[in-house]
Amino acid sequence: MRPVFGLAAATGIYILALGIIIPILPFQILSLGGTPVQATLIYSVFSGVSVLTLRFWGQMSDQFGRTPILWLSVAVTAISYLWLANASTLWEVYSARALAGAFAAWLPVSQALISDVVPGEKRAPAMGLLGVGFGVGFTIGPALGGYLASNSGAALDFWTPVTLAAGICALTLIATIILVREPIRQQRQADPSATIHSIWRDRQLLLLLGLYFGISVLFTGIEGVLAVWGESALDWQPNDVGYLLMIAGLGNILAQGVLIRIATRKYREARTVVIGLIGLIAAIGVLSVSITTVPVIAALFSIAVFMGLHNPAMQSLISQIAPEEWRGKVLGIAQAVSSLARVIGPIWAGLVFQTFGGNTPFDVAFGMGCLLLLIGIKILRPHFNNHDKTPNA
Repeated sequence: MRPVFGLAAATGIYILALGIIIPILPFQILSLGGTPVQATLIYSVFSGVSVLTLRFWGQMSDQFGRTPILWLSVAVTAISYLWLANASTLWEVYSARALAGAFAAWLPVSQALISDVVPGEKRAPAMGLLGVGFGVGFTIGPALGGYLASNSGAALDFWTPVTLAAGICALTLIATIILVREPIRQQRQADPSATIHSIWRDRQLLLLLGLYFGISVLFTGIEGVLAVWGESALDWQPNDVGYLLMIAGLGNILAQGVLIRIATRKYREARTVVIGLIGLIAAIGVLSVSITTVPVIAALFSIAVFMGLHNPAMQSLISQIAPEEWRGKVLGIAQAVSSLARVIGPIWAGLVFQTFGGNTPFDVAFGMGCLLLLIGIKILRPHFNNHDKTPNA
């Protein structure tokens, strides 16, 4: 686990920068005359472009090493933040996020690096440690970004927090060079069967990726519509969104820093995924009937906790099924699946909110969650009693 600590620390710094801009992006779009759908679409732009490149980055990291790709990813992300900080039109905001999405290789390459150095039975806690880095970044970053944007006078200030995010990305590059070492991997010839077509023929991987996609669509819809819903229903400003995301970040740290170890040790990965989904549905049910801030806080904290259980458990299960020689590519595809969900999620939630208003996006999400639970139990049942590496069908 020791090699993972440096990666988790660098990840925390990297996500701190991302966390700073997350709560202010929809308000930046609205300030430039955008609609609620366009405000949620800003999240989809980043993810949509990353879908096109994540498999490529997985291949590049398999061929040239993990750390060079991490360096390139964070360097270009810093440049994209500088562009975003100085954007004065909608197309510039969208283009800056598209550039960041094109080089969004950090997560799949990090997961592949963990898979290189951590045995299968210890991989879920290691993924959870990486998640702690995410949680720390998303705890501090949104609160800081929202505060800086909302406390500089009558008009919202987007330049200061986004420029700070660019500087933090530069710091991440330095931290990555110092803290993250390239894993020693056995040299292999490229496996010609290691393609997307191989995954289509692997029933276990295909079903797991499909379930991962569905849950991600559900979650990212809630995540994407939260700011515009809060601005309309509760008169939220960027600092309010930032503080709520900080609370959610604490839930994520709790789940991925502590609870994931307990859950996977006792229940293994597949059952932990189901537990996470059940808790997620219950929290969405609370959110769908919430009309004041207090139950919203409780629901968002719970959503973060249960997604914090689901994600590393699902990622670990996928990595255990994938053949070792093309694990980086599979994890890249898994991240592409998640990114595709991040394209669809904010769009459907934004359209539902703009059309029907109120809490209807959360009502739809609750129904989707119940259906996914039934499907998920059927898909995961064959994996419930596996304790080490899941055998291929």
